[in-house]
Amino acid sequence: MIQHTVRYAHMRVISKPPDQIRQTARNVGPVIKGNGNMTYLCGECETSVLETVEYKQVRDLVVKCKKCGCYNDIPPSHHPH
Repeated sequence: MIQHTVRYAHMRVISKPPDQIRQTARNVGPVIKGNGNMTYLCGECETSVLETVEYKQVRDLVVKCKKCGCYNDIPPSHHPH
C-alpha cells in the first residue's frame, strides 16, 4: 500500500450561494472522505470538512461546516500545483 503525505489547507468562508448556482454539501463528520492528499478545514472554525481528497474532486463544491454553519469553498489559489 502506497502512503502519501496529507497536506492541510483552510477553505474560504463565503456567503450562502443561491441554490441553483453551486452544489452545497452538508453532513455529519467530514462531508467527503477520499484517498487523496489534501484535507480542507473550515475557514472559520478549522473543522475538517473535506478529508483526504483530491482537488479535482471538490474544486467547485461549496461545503457547509457541520460545527459552525459557515459556507466554505476552495479558492483557486489553493490548487496544489
